[in-house]
Amino acid sequence: MTISSTHVRCAAAAPACLRPAALTLALACALPALAQQAEPVLLAQNTRVPALAETVVTATRVATRANELTSEVVVIDRQAIERSAGRTLPEVLARTASVQMASNGGRGKTSSVFIRGTESRHTILLIDGVRYGSATAGTPAWDNIPVEMIERIEVLKGPASAIYGADAAGGVVQIFTRKGAKGLHPYASVTLGSDSFRELNAGLRGGQDNVSYALGVSHVNDKGFSSTNPGVPFGNYDPDRDGLRQKSLTASLDWQFAADWKLTTGLVYSDGTSHFDDGPGVDTRSALRTNIARVGVEGRVAPNWTTRLNYHHSVDRNNALVSASPWNIPGLFQTTQDQWTWQNDVSTPVGTVVAGVDSLQQKVDSSTAYSVTQRRINGVFAGLNGAAQGHSWQLNARRDDNSQFGGNTTAYAGYGYQFNPQWRAHAGYGTSFVAPSFNQLYYPGYSNPLLQPEEGKNLELGIDWTLDNHHVKLVRCDNKI
Repeated sequence: MTISSTHVRCAAAAPACLRPAALTLALACALPALAQQAEPVLLAQNTRVPALAETVVTATRVATRANELTSEVVVIDRQAIERSAGRTLPEVLARTASVQMASNGGRGKTSSVFIRGTESRHTILLIDGVRYGSATAGTPAWDNIPVEMIERIEVLKGPASAIYGADAAGGVVQIFTRKGAKGLHPYASVTLGSDSFRELNAGLRGGQDNVSYALGVSHVNDKGFSSTNPGVPFGNYDPDRDGLRQKSLTASLDWQFAADWKLTTGLVYSDGTSHFDDGPGVDTRSALRTNIARVGVEGRVAPNWTTRLNYHHSVDRNNALVSASPWNIPGLFQTTQDQWTWQNDVSTPVGTVVAGVDSLQQKVDSSTAYSVTQRRINGVFAGLNGAAQGHSWQLNARRDDNSQFGGNTTAYAGYGYQFNPQWRAHAGYGTSFVAPSFNQLYYPGYSNPLLQPEEGKNLELGIDWTLDNHHVKLVRCDNKI
């Protein structure tokens, strides 16, 4: 049993690696963030209209204003991403307080993200709502996601198993890719950097009447640097460059086919070859592939009742092509996840009721002989979140039935209070569970098929001070797993 206690205070963000020196030539239209915090409006001297808080969806599964949440959520919009020195998604995230990252090198190398001191296995990664990661390693797959495709990131800190199921003991990171907008908005950029770095990006967003669409392509050629140095043990130093060559495509199409009904679709494709060090004299490398597809329909059944049905498909593929170390045998590790979700949102006098069911199937395809290669998790969830007269509340409960481990129930309860326009406090308590990965259960010679899920309990207390665009937050959280 592992017990951890994490105390998060207002602190400087963790440093990230700097970009190579670059010259960027761009033809672009300014793309507004999906939900930015509005500037206060001056009506007269010393008179202000309070700024509207930005809207987030990850914390509750429905659009909710940030100042009505009972948990801690950080939003990283497109402008913040472009200002960031981070070259990769984990480096961008690491500039958020209480989020740390580790990497085995530069772009395309194996990376890990840790939220509030929990393990890398304790975070869920969603891309436009699609669950993405490796079921063999049990971690999100951060290594092949181009930063240029991202419009917005929401980081939910704290347990979210009562909302999203297994593995959200530390938090949830949700990426929103660029979407369509009314009119026609093309963009393009060429980035030339030191050490033969090249990056090409182009795309367009558009829409009219009942249809909106977006399309983006990207190509990266980064010769990189050596992932090891002369101090590496066992004589494994290899001074060659360990770069990344990557091409990617993102697309989305939304069609409002009736007054209150809409069809949404989207895909993300990224294909890369990443070089790394695991011994001298051999150019070791892996082929990385990311496939994400989604389709959904949503509409209004009654004036206060919205329903949505989504199908999500994701593939994380890592194929080691060449290796130098005898214990690091080239081979394939691929995770395929297929998920159906039916969600209903009902407005009531006490808040929005969210209820639904989902079914997730995980399959493993590998050159390693796993004795079990798939599992299914069926879940049912319900929640209530609302706000009135400075008070806000959230209740969630979820029951998951895992084909390997049976049933598990998780819950969350939170409360917040706005004392005045500047000061707000919140508190929350939640439980979580993390299912063992296929490597932990079935990897030959290094596994234990009798492992059971980890279970967590989390208590969080926080207070916020806000004035115009200034925001200071103090949070204490205790997470026992």
